[in-house]
Parts: sequence; structure tokens; C-alpha cells
Amino acid sequence: MKSPIRNLFCHMNDAIVKHADEACYPYSVFGAFAIITYLLFYFIWRFLSPTGYENLDLRLLAVFLAIPLTSKKLWPKNSGCLLPLYWYLTLTYSLPFLFTYLLLKNNFSVSSVMNGFTVMVLLILLLDMPSLFAVLFLGISFGALCYFIQPHHLSVQLNLGTVLVTYLCTLIFGCIFSHKKESLQKQRLNGVKEGMSDILSIVAHEIRTPLFAIKNNAVGIEKVLPGLIRDHDLAKKHQLPVSNIPQIKLDNLSKSMEDIKTEVYYTNATIDLLLSNISSMTRPWDKAKGSELISMRDVIITAINRYPFTSKRAKSRMIFEGNADFKLYGSKILVENVFLNLIKNALYYTNNCQNGIIRIWIEIRHDKNIVFFEDTGAGVKKEFLGEIFNQFFTLREEGVGIGLFFCKNVIESYDGKISCESEYGHYTRFMMEFMPII
Repeated sequence: MKSPIRNLFCHMNDAIVKHADEACYPYSVFGAFAIITYLLFYFIWRFLSPTGYENLDLRLLAVFLAIPLTSKKLWPKNSGCLLPLYWYLTLTYSLPFLFTYLLLKNNFSVSSVMNGFTVMVLLILLLDMPSLFAVLFLGISFGALCYFIQPHHLSVQLNLGTVLVTYLCTLIFGCIFSHKKESLQKQRLNGVKEGMSDILSIVAHEIRTPLFAIKNNAVGIEKVLPGLIRDHDLAKKHQLPVSNIPQIKLDNLSKSMEDIKTEVYYTNATIDLLLSNISSMTRPWDKAKGSELISMRDVIITAINRYPFTSKRAKSRMIFEGNADFKLYGSKILVENVFLNLIKNALYYTNNCQNGIIRIWIEIRHDKNIVFFEDTGAGVKKEFLGEIFNQFFTLREEGVGIGLFFCKNVIESYDGKISCESEYGHYTRFMMEFMPII
């Protein structure tokens, strides 16, 4: 079993990753900015306009820390969850830590105080308030600690009280305006989401009405069609004047009614899935609502049977292996829709693969239950793996980018975790982890 400390670290890391994904931090922009400016300003302050103490080693360390942020291609496979944590650590060292240390070393000189203002404004622009205060506290604390544990002689050149009050005012007003801007952006985004949800609900209703009529007509025709075909064959047998319709067309006509009903069912299922995904963006569900003790194996089987496969060949590519099962306290409909989304995506990416298959299996471990969902389709490029669960991110021209976002929300609402690994051109594998019910 995991130790309490390890469990705490895992929960903290998951929270950091989730928060960073929602914030969409500009990793590569900051990385490139740091590499250029840290070296440039060292030469400016050291040679062109000497102002006091400078340290090339500390600036080079900031540059080396910034290099991995310039591109996700520099990160090893399946290390996307470490990138947000690395981002915070790099920011903490490169901005508040380094400039606090230089500020003290330069005895609060005018240039170092101005650099401090630049750091403060940059952090306000880059981070939300909780992250901002955490990064500032850690960076300033360790910067001051590193200064005071060494032999030092602090001789402040400016009025320290005035400097600190000015810093504090900059921080307070910056946070106020930044928070207001974030609130306005969230309101606008929520308005767009709600508008999208309302429009799609209206469109869905308008589409369902003719679909219902088409299905009823198909059922009606299906009832009388065998008699009409039988009468046609009988009239033809007795050489009565009737149209000469080839037998293959008559057979296709009988089959077409079943095809129409299947297509109507497929369209209705797609509409249900789309509306379920859209509702997850605008109205976070109450995980207790509709929750019950469900069998994961039964949910997967039901999802496979529910999915409107377009052909028997498509369904034959689905393989559910083993007899393993575990219980989950959750909504059967929501968890089924998770698998419907995954099946839909997997079918799309295996369609053009000659031997593309979709495998699902369950593994029961002592500390967690895992559902594996794997397809041998086109795969996902490494640089996109960290983004596929983001809202509105899609790799398909006709995609909306809410399916995997919906899956992630559902699984995390039941204290689970979903991750993805892939080798481009070979396979994609989703892992859904759930804590066992004691």
C-alpha cells in the first residue's frame, strides 16, 4: 500500500497538473523569453552598464532550466504530468528566488528594485492568484535564506519602507485587475458555452422530429412491403402486366427499411452523446445524483451493445478480454457514455487500418482497479499527448474537442484518474484507474 506521504504527494501533483491544464500556461513562450533575456541582461548589467553584483552561474542555471520548457518534444514519453510541476519550480527559481537574491546582494539599488518590479508584473501576468502567492512566498523565502546564510553586509541604498509599500501596492492592484480580467474571461466563456448548449439542444430537437417521422414511416413500410413483394411475384408468375423489377432490387428494398431504422438509431445515439458532452461543459453534475453500485464489466458490455456500429465488421473489431470485474459507486449512464466516446474515437482511428482492433480489459490490483482501452489505430503524436484531454482540443477536422474532456470529468468526479500513452502509427492506450471500494 502507498504511504500517507506518497498519497499526499500524488494528490498534490494531480491537483497541480489539473490546475495547469485549465490555466494553459505559456511554457514555450516563457522558455524562449528566459533564454534570451537572462543572458542579454547579464551582459548589459555586467559590461555595458555596470550597476553592482551579478552572477553568471545563477543566470546560466535559469537558462538551462528554461530550455526544457521551449518544446514538449524535449520531454520523455509519458512525462506530461511532470511538466506543470517543473514549470512552477522553474518560475520560482528564475523569478522571485533569483531576483530576491540579487536585490539583497545589490543592497536594494535602483536597478535591482526596478528589476523586482518587472518580476512582480511578469508573475502577475503569468499566474493566477493562488499560484502567484505560493511562487512568490517560496522564491522570496529561499532567496533571502541563501543570502543571509552567507557572510553579508546589507546596506540599503533606498528607503526600505517606501520600496516595500510600493511592491505591496503593485502586487495588490495587479491581483485585483488580474482577477477582474479572469472573471470577465470566465463569464464570457461560460456565456459562449451556455449559448452553444442552448443552440445544440434546439438543433437536436429539430433533428429528432423528422427522424421520428422517418423511423415511423420505415416501420409502416416494413409491415406492408413483404405483401407487396409477394403480390408482385405472384402477378409476374401469372404474366400479368407489372413492372419488371430485378430480384436483387426487391431484396435491397426489404433490407433498406432495416438500414433506415439503424441509421435513425445511430443518429439519435450520436445526438445523445453530443448533448451529454456539451452539458458537462456548462453544468457540472452532482456525482451523487443517479449514483449506484455498478459493475464495471456490465457497464462495458452494455456500452458495446448500445453503440450503433455501422457494420458487423466494425463490431467484430471490438474485443473485451477476460472475466475480471470490480464495483464502482457512480452513474451507470455517465460511465457508459465514457466508453461510448472512447469507442467512437477508436473506430475513427482504426477505420483506415487493415488490421485495426479495439481491446478492453480489466486488471485488479491490491491498491487500485484499472480499465485498459487500447486500439491499434493511427496513434497520437507525442507532442499532443498532454493536450488531448483539454477542452476544445481536437485532432479531427470535424471534431469539437469535448469528448475526452467529458471522459476526464466523469472519471475524476468519481475520484478516478485517466491517462493516455501512444506510439504514433501503432497504438493508443487509455488507462482508467479507480480506487477499490472497501
